[in-house]
Amino acid sequence: MRTASRPQWDNKANGINQEGEMAKVTVDASACVGCGLCEQNCPDVFEVKDDGIAHVKAHTSASCNLQEVADQCPVNCIKVE
Repeated sequence: MRTASRPQWDNKANGINQEGEMAKVTVDASACVGCGLCEQNCPDVFEVKDDGIAHVKAHTSASCNLQEVADQCPVNCIKVE
Protein backbone atom coordinates (compact mmCIF):
# COMPACT_ATOMS: atom_id res chain seq x y z
CA MET A 1 0.00 0.00 0.00
CA ARG A 2 1.30 3.47 -0.89
CA THR A 3 1.57 6.20 1.64
CA ALA A 4 1.00 9.81 0.68
CA SER A 5 4.09 11.02 2.52
CA ARG A 6 6.70 9.07 0.56
CA PRO A 7 6.61 8.30 -3.18
CA GLN A 8 7.20 4.77 -4.39
CA TRP A 9 10.73 4.80 -5.79
CA ASP A 10 12.17 2.28 -8.17
CA ASN A 11 14.61 -0.28 -6.81
CA LYS A 12 17.68 1.95 -7.40
CA ALA A 13 16.15 5.11 -5.92
CA ASN A 14 17.85 6.99 -8.72
CA GLY A 15 15.53 9.95 -8.58
CA ILE A 16 12.70 8.71 -10.79
CA ASN A 17 9.63 7.23 -9.12
CA GLN A 18 7.49 4.46 -10.60
CA GLU A 19 5.22 7.03 -12.26
CA GLY A 20 8.22 8.48 -14.10
CA GLU A 21 8.28 11.68 -12.05
CA MET A 22 11.60 13.32 -11.17
CA ALA A 23 12.53 13.53 -7.51
CA LYS A 24 13.03 16.81 -5.73
CA VAL A 25 16.44 16.68 -4.07
CA THR A 26 17.15 19.47 -1.59
CA VAL A 27 19.93 20.40 0.80
CA ASP A 28 19.10 22.44 3.90
CA ALA A 29 21.95 24.97 3.67
CA SER A 30 21.43 26.10 7.25
CA ALA A 31 22.12 22.57 8.52
CA CYS A 32 24.82 21.47 6.06
CA VAL A 33 28.31 21.24 7.57
CA GLY A 34 30.06 20.75 4.22
CA CYS A 35 31.62 17.40 5.09
CA GLY A 36 31.49 16.36 1.42
CA LEU A 37 30.17 12.83 1.99
CA CYS A 38 27.30 13.40 -0.45
CA GLU A 39 29.66 14.71 -3.13
CA GLN A 40 32.01 11.79 -2.56
CA ASN A 41 29.20 9.25 -2.85
CA CYS A 42 27.33 10.91 -5.72
CA PRO A 43 29.36 13.59 -7.52
CA ASP A 44 26.95 13.75 -10.45
CA VAL A 45 24.23 15.12 -8.13
CA PHE A 46 26.04 16.95 -5.30
CA GLU A 47 28.85 19.49 -5.20
CA VAL A 48 30.36 21.27 -2.20
CA LYS A 49 31.07 24.77 -3.45
CA ASP A 50 33.41 27.49 -2.19
CA ASP A 51 30.80 28.54 0.37
CA GLY A 52 31.35 25.19 2.14
CA ILE A 53 27.79 24.03 1.50
CA ALA A 54 26.59 21.10 -0.60
CA HIS A 55 24.56 22.10 -3.66
CA VAL A 56 22.32 19.99 -5.91
CA LYS A 57 23.56 19.85 -9.52
CA ALA A 58 20.97 17.34 -10.81
CA HIS A 59 17.88 15.59 -9.48
CA THR A 60 18.53 12.16 -10.97
CA SER A 61 21.42 9.75 -11.14
CA ALA A 62 21.96 6.52 -13.01
CA SER A 63 24.80 5.51 -10.68
CA CYS A 64 23.72 6.61 -7.18
CA ASN A 65 20.98 5.64 -4.80
CA LEU A 66 19.85 9.13 -3.79
CA GLN A 67 17.88 7.99 -0.76
CA GLU A 68 20.90 6.08 0.50
CA VAL A 69 23.10 9.17 0.09
CA ALA A 70 20.51 11.24 1.98
CA ASP A 71 20.33 8.64 4.75
CA GLN A 72 24.12 8.75 5.15
CA CYS A 73 24.24 12.53 5.67
CA PRO A 74 25.56 13.03 9.22
CA VAL A 75 23.32 16.06 9.83
CA ASN A 76 20.28 14.82 7.85
CA CYS A 77 20.13 17.92 5.66
CA ILE A 78 19.44 16.09 2.37
CA LYS A 79 15.85 15.32 1.43
CA VAL A 80 14.60 13.25 -1.53
CA GLU A 81 10.90 13.82 -2.18
